[in-house]
Amino acid sequence: MGCTLAGSLTTMIKDIKRRFNPDYLFIEPFEFVITLEILPVLAMGKRDVDYEIGPVFALIDAPGFGFLWKERRQTLRNYMIGCDTVAITRVDLVDRKQLQIIRNTLKNDVGKDNILLVSIPDQSGIDEVIARLA
Repeated sequence: MGCTLAGSLTTMIKDIKRRFNPDYLFIEPFEFVITLEILPVLAMGKRDVDYEIGPVFALIDAPGFGFLWKERRQTLRNYMIGCDTVAITRVDLVDRKQLQIIRNTLKNDVGKDNILLVSIPDQSGIDEVIARLA
């Protein structure tokens, strides 16, 4: 992550904290930066404004997983390294067999077993996400 991008992100977080003081601020870095790169940047802002960091979730799109795993495997792995929980999203759009393949891949190839299944239309997994934030 470059200095300019890191500085802009830190400034934005501090501004949001000062102006709105939200209970939670969700930052989705995928396609932007890997998790282990963003954590030190988030910590930089704590020099000026007090806030907590974490837990860190990696959001994995169930319908798009096959393509991403085939085309961008290393990026996807790096995205999950350093996260506390993997949330497989839009699980209502894939069948159980595909969902099991995704779970097995994440567990066996990436070493992630702290996995939540989330579907907004079905409202499944939402309570678990909220519980992990508490």
